[in-house]
Amino acid sequence: PSGLGGYAEICADVMEGLAFRGHRVELLALEGEPGIDVRAGVTVRRELRRVLAAWRRPLRARAAETADSATLRAAIARGVDAALVWHPRGVVKPPLRLLHEAGIPVLYMLHDRWVLYERPGSVFVPWARREKAAVRLLREPPIAAEGVVCFNSRWLRDEHARLHWRPRDEHIVGCGLPPSLTDPARDPGPRGTTKLLFAGRVHPSKGIEDAIDALAYLPAEVTLSVAGLVTDPDYAASLRERSGRVRWLGELTREALFETFGEHDILVYPSREPESFGLGILEAQAAGLIAVTSAPGGPREFLTDGENCLLHQPGDVAGLAKAIERLQDPALAERLRDAGRATARSMPLGAVVDQVETLLRERTNRIAR
Repeated sequence: PSGLGGYAEICADVMEGLAFRGHRVELLALEGEPGIDVRAGVTVRRELRRVLAAWRRPLRARAAETADSATLRAAIARGVDAALVWHPRGVVKPPLRLLHEAGIPVLYMLHDRWVLYERPGSVFVPWARREKAAVRLLREPPIAAEGVVCFNSRWLRDEHARLHWRPRDEHIVGCGLPPSLTDPARDPGPRGTTKLLFAGRVHPSKGIEDAIDALAYLPAEVTLSVAGLVTDPDYAASLRERSGRVRWLGELTREALFETFGEHDILVYPSREPESFGLGILEAQAAGLIAVTSAPGGPREFLTDGENCLLHQPGDVAGLAKAIERLQDPALAERLRDAGRATARSMPLGAVVDQVETLLRERTNRIAR
């Protein structure tokens, strides 16, 4: 993946985890972009061309296909036992066919619906009727027919099925947190309930204006900080005009964000659209923040209202404010905080790497036989 966020974080964590276990790991990424913050043991080659909506830019797409195919052939020549494909937004897909043609098992790590929305047309078209034609005419890789498809939540799997896209070999491989993020030593100790934080993309789908508007229902000492990448400056400017009780932190590195977690009490995440997993919510809970969220989609698979978080309906500003008011009960706040930490610690990165490693071993052994 390019850019920051949950896609890049889990990719970096898993690939580093595989390298730590003795695998030779090479990562092909987009050229000229900061991309993934990969650490020990992973060789990063920023050699792939970036072309968004390739069907609208046929000349650039063809040039990228030629260049990326050469890059992938060179990688295969260096020796590849298996491949993992992580949300390749902006990467042309036809070169991935080379992996299938070489008999290399390919794990497609699906954290959103890119196999659908990066085709010509609408995500709502029932793609099952056009799958064979798309593979033949657009030279797409045979993801559904030959790939090992790993959805990061049951919700995301079911969403693909609702849109008539069903792979033959599917699995649920969620996200997890590395030990450094769940270390009890990172917990800053007792917290209040007045310092709210939103952490995520500054985008209309995230419902940030609901968190801002909820301040009008809350005491003056309650404040909100917003941390995240701004992709629409006009939208961000409109948010700044809504309240003077908001501190804008901008885009933060992962480590800086965790330091920021320690300075706040409650994570507000009033997303108006479904999230495929909600890794940022889990990270905040690991740091001792109480999650107050609408969290449609995948997060509902590890969040339970009144047990390890407080939930409200998407777009319900008054409901969001009421949930925050409930946390004035110290006993409830502490119970939710402890349960949130326990939830985060129950989802370790090691279990995710175990699952990925098992799938890799099974598929490579199957091909060897």
